[in-house]
Amino acid sequence: MNYKKYLFVGLLLIGLALAIAACSPSPTTTAVVPTAQACPTCPPAPVCPTAEACPTPLVADVPFEQAWVGSGHADSTAEAFRHWDEEDPKEVPTSCARCHAPTGYMDYLGVDGSAVGVVDAAQPVSDGITCIACHNDVAASLSEVTFPSGVVVTDLGPESRCMVCHQGRASGSTIDEAIATNVLTDTLDTVSTELRFVNVHYYAAAASLYGSVTGGGYQYAGNDYDGKFLHAGGINTCVGCHDQHTLEIRVAVCQECHTNVASEEDLASIRMNGSLEDYNGNGDVTEGIAAEISGLQEMLMQAIQAYAKEVAGVSIGYDPATHPYFFNDANENGTLEAEEISAEDAAYVSWTAR
Repeated sequence: MNYKKYLFVGLLLIGLALAIAACSPSPTTTAVVPTAQACPTCPPAPVCPTAEACPTPLVADVPFEQAWVGSGHADSTAEAFRHWDEEDPKEVPTSCARCHAPTGYMDYLGVDGSAVGVVDAAQPVSDGITCIACHNDVAASLSEVTFPSGVVVTDLGPESRCMVCHQGRASGSTIDEAIATNVLTDTLDTVSTELRFVNVHYYAAAASLYGSVTGGGYQYAGNDYDGKFLHAGGINTCVGCHDQHTLEIRVAVCQECHTNVASEEDLASIRMNGSLEDYNGNGDVTEGIAAEISGLQEMLMQAIQAYAKEVAGVSIGYDPATHPYFFNDANENGTLEAEEISAEDAAYVSWTAR
């Protein structure tokens, strides 16, 4: 019995020893950490080079820019520059680009190396006539200008740059060519469906200045017509009377002789002692020459209307603000109403060679 007791106690002690051994933590193994290497010394950063100074602009301030900004040439909203905005493609055609796009003007002068006297390609729509159009070597050396009549005016100065455009697009010879082409020379009072109103275009100032020299207006055979207007004091050019940047009249120059002129509005009242003829026949030889011209315009319109009604057989009216300007005066009252201008086939087409 004692034997079994001792055996039981021994087994119990062995089991207890095994349990204690199982619960004991495993022995810790210590890892050997290598010694960190020292960081290499970084090379010094290179010194940034000193920036070069910006070059001085070729033109620090654009000369006369403020004078130009208020001119018609700089009016980006004007019809002269906005007319082609809705076109597809949006560009100025070759027939118009010479004077309605600065690049077209330079193309016409041959600034780009192209042929002189013609615009070779349609041009981008512009916001006005900019400085470069007139301020380039070719334009600066321009000394002659060809007019629609084919007449070439030579020995010009800076005014030549104005005359390239302000000359109109037709002349008296344009009408003669139309008459000859349609064999109407001997039937001047016969209505022809082949004829159309010949529009000289807007503000043909150079053609007006040179009169019969350039033949801007129609000249009937056997009559004498004035040549270039020779203003006193040698003020006979575009830039002699107009500031080339603002385009305004040099009123101060006028005042040197016309002491009654204080503003541009006063110019219409000028009349010198050498012009005492009553040109418009109203009996007043003291009114300004501008009034004489207006009177002659009224007389001309009356003559045109009488001829249209009595000879061509269709009454005519005129509206300077609406293309094609001459319309059928359906009610024959001498004045165009809105419905006459907007009517179908409203344009006047009963033209004769006369």
